[in-house]
Amino acid sequence: CQAEGLKVGLRFTINKRNVGEIPGIFRLLADGYSVRQIGDALNISPKTVQYHISGALAELRKLLSAMAFFI
Repeated sequence: CQAEGLKVGLRFTINKRNVGEIPGIFRLLADGYSVRQIGDALNISPKTVQYHISGALAELRKLLSAMAFFI
């Protein structure tokens, strides 16, 4: 898997185990599902769902901060 070990946030790493979960989580989140509903739909715990969302948001905050620095 090319994405193995790819850093996405301070404590968030994409690896072989979770690479398939991430697109599904954000697709369901965009469709308005709750963290619990997403976990049930993907057969993962709500804590895992929250972990992926938090990691992605942390990365987005870093990106936006870097962009604001150059504006």
